[in-house]
Amino acid sequence: MKAKVTIEQLAEKMGQTVWQKESLKRIYLNNAGYNTKKMSTKAFIFQKDDEFCVSVRVECPSQPYSWIKSQEIEVRESVESEIEEALSGIEPSEPDTTEAPEPVFNEEVEKTKACKPVPIIRNKYFDISLANVRSIAELSESEMGDAGYSGCGKGIAYVRDKHVIAFQYGYEKASNAPDNCTPYNVDFSCRSICFKNSF
Repeated sequence: MKAKVTIEQLAEKMGQTVWQKESLKRIYLNNAGYNTKKMSTKAFIFQKDDEFCVSVRVECPSQPYSWIKSQEIEVRESVESEIEEALSGIEPSEPDTTEAPEPVFNEEVEKTKACKPVPIIRNKYFDISLANVRSIAELSESEMGDAGYSGCGKGIAYVRDKHVIAFQYGYEKASNAPDNCTPYNVDFSCRSICFKNSF
């Protein structure tokens, strides 16, 4: 279902709210299908590129697989009809013509990528109720820490093969970022690079 509207606009029109975790956004539909002691229906809408998609899962142990699949199709088609109805009443957003800023040379990246890579390890103190830091890279006794660490803050770590290859403070795209690396948004604290991701 192609659309030139945002998932937030769709949620507002449908009287729903958007659930978001980092870059992931969904509209969970608690009123889709049937939910009883013997049957549960879980449905949500997500946006992939310019298309709204519907995910439906029906659980009912007492019914055969074919019946469950037929229910999932029925719910999906019903939700898709709701989406089309909602979209018909939304003015399409104007395309964003703002040009992305040009990458700039970053001194921290240049200094740190010249150092020995730092391994990323599991945070043994991880507790979701206290702090969502699943992995860390210790800089306290590393050449990279001496070259680039300048206190607490936020920035980007460039990762390859579970090692930090370089890092920078701030999120401005660096023209000299190391090749074949995945950038992660991170926190810097206590001479450590803190990741919300598991490796």
